[in-house]
Amino acid sequence: MLIAIVEVSNHNDPCIEKTLLKSGYQCTAFQTPDAFLAAADNVIFDLILVECDAVCSNVVAFVHLLRGRFGTFMPILLLSRSESEADAERSVLAGANECVPRATSEDRFLSYLAAWLRWAHYSTVKDKHFGVGRYRVMVPQRRVHVGDQTIRLTEKQFDIATAFLMNIGRVLTRDHLCNLVWGFQLGTVSRRVDTHVSQLRDKLLLDGRYGLQLLTIYGVGYRLVMVDDDLEAIA
Repeated sequence: MLIAIVEVSNHNDPCIEKTLLKSGYQCTAFQTPDAFLAAADNVIFDLILVECDAVCSNVVAFVHLLRGRFGTFMPILLLSRSESEADAERSVLAGANECVPRATSEDRFLSYLAAWLRWAHYSTVKDKHFGVGRYRVMVPQRRVHVGDQTIRLTEKQFDIATAFLMNIGRVLTRDHLCNLVWGFQLGTVSRRVDTHVSQLRDKLLLDGRYGLQLLTIYGVGYRLVMVDDDLEAIA
């Protein structure tokens, strides 16, 4: 789960980055909006966190730009040193999902991130029918077809399956999966994630025979990859 921290103020606060890293997120901090926009051409971010002193015209214009570039389902949160209701209203009208006061407690701040990340995943896939190789996913019906088979999945297994199938080749950490499916960080559900993924690998035949192989990245998470005719994973 990769979060961009973009500074639009005169105060760089390294505590935010430390909080995210400590909580299991990957993040990259950018000192200016231009630096972020240049990097975003080559990196996929899951959430954009904009740090600002207040929701001024520059911040509003930047949020407009972000929403136009990244579309409806990219979570954009403002972290403002101002706590005024007017700032919160301006941020939402500009296209941000939420304006979080800088004085918000760490636990509550992290809960906002988890909730919006889960919202983004659900909103992205909820009306989709899509295919990956010989796999077909009917999200509204919550069904997965493999070849000529219809695979029955539990609700959590289906949510994990869509996360993998929409991120071919990308390493998904256990924290990332927890955020998308349960809405919070790992904690006590680490074994539950591994159990669901193990069952999913067997149910969806993700061993290469249908063109997809689910790899375990030890100590990190999992990666679903396309395979060649010899059933060797493509790096």
